Amino acid sequence: MSNEPASALLGGLLDDARELVSTRARLTKLEVREELGELKGTIQSTGIALAAVVLAGLLLTQAAALGLSAAADIPLWASSAILGVLVAIAGYVAFRRKSPANKIDLVPSEAIAGARHDLERIADAAT
Repeated sequence: MSNEPASALLGGLLDDARELVSTRARLTKLEVREELGELKGTIQSTGIALAAVVLAGLLLTQAAALGLSAAADIPLWASSAILGVLVAIAGYVAFRRKSPANKIDLVPSEAIAGARHDLERIADAAT
């Protein structure tokens, strides 16, 4: 055991704990910032892809309506209505289906685990 008084040891322990908390706070902030940056990129990519799919869907539906109208000798409005109902049903089915989407975890797990480890070390050092 050290020859230092208990108050000096306790003061050193508190200083170390304060420094650990400060460091962990900075690491948590960096981790959250990184995860939000990844989320921003994912949202941008998804938005661009969604816009392209919507545009393609509109063009293909229009082409299908024109083809159906000519092939079945029905008015264009009727073929558009038929395809509109089919697209609406497909959209409903797709919406109701639960897809296994990648989940983005905004909880700074690494920082929390590191803080828990530090607290355990501090508790062990204090006893």
